[in-house]
Amino acid sequence: DSNAAAGNYYLQLPHYSGYGTYHLRYNITPCSKQNDAEPNDTWDTAGEIARGVTNDARLGYDYYNSTDTKDWFKFVVPEEGVVTITVHSEETLKIGYGEIKAVNADGSDTDRRAGRWFDIPDSTLVLTLPNAAAGIYYLYMPHYSGYGGYTLRYDFTPCAIGNDVADNDTWE
Repeated sequence: DSNAAAGNYYLQLPHYSGYGTYHLRYNITPCSKQNDAEPNDTWDTAGEIARGVTNDARLGYDYYNSTDTKDWFKFVVPEEGVVTITVHSEETLKIGYGEIKAVNADGSDTDRRAGRWFDIPDSTLVLTLPNAAAGIYYLYMPHYSGYGGYTLRYDFTPCAIGNDVADNDTWE
C-alpha cells in the first residue's frame, strides 16, 4: 500500500556484494476517484458543490512531503429545510469528524452546525442538518487515517410548510 501522489519517483539499488543481473518491475494502482480541486484546505478556499450531484475527492495522499489532510466544500441552501450529506470512502481511507459549518457573525471563522464521524471505511454514511436556514454553508472533511478516494453528495429537502410572516417575533 502506498499513498503516493502523481510525480516522478526514483529508486536507488545499492550494490552490497557479488554480481549478476536482476529484473525490476513496478505496478501502479491509480485511485478510483477523481481528485477534488486543490487547494481547498480552508473554508475560504472551498470549492462549491451542487445539490444532487455526486462529487469525487481524495484524502491522505503525499504531495512532496505534504499530505492532503483536509477538504472543504461550499454549498448553498436555497430556503429552510433539511440538508443531507452522503459520504462513501474507499476501504483504505478513514475520514475523521466531518462537520457542516456556517460563517460566524463577524465573518472571521466558521461555527459548527452539525457533525459526525466518517471513520468506517467502505461504508455509506450520512450527515444531516435538519434545521437549515437559507444561506451558504461549508462542509469540512478531515483525514483520520489511511489514504484514498471518497464520494460525497449534497441533497436538500425543503420545509413542507411555508414560513411565517417576517417581523413577528413580538406581540406588538
